[in-house]
Amino acid sequence: ITLGSPLAVIENDSVIAVGNNLTLAFDRLEIGEFSAKSLLMGNKLGDFMPMSENDVEDLKIAFLQ
Repeated sequence: ITLGSPLAVIENDSVIAVGNNLTLAFDRLEIGEFSAKSLLMGNKLGDFMPMSENDVEDLKIAFLQ
């Protein structure tokens, strides 16, 4: 877990999502669930390739600003 993460996965047990209100916490939980499903389905296509720092920055600019 990194400081400031809104979602924590407790290995083989549970998931904890936090937010300023219940709706935000639930939204974050849904995002975590979708991400986990995507990883499981994507694994069938082959090995994962890490994104470059530039790609990550582009995504941050597009979705967080």
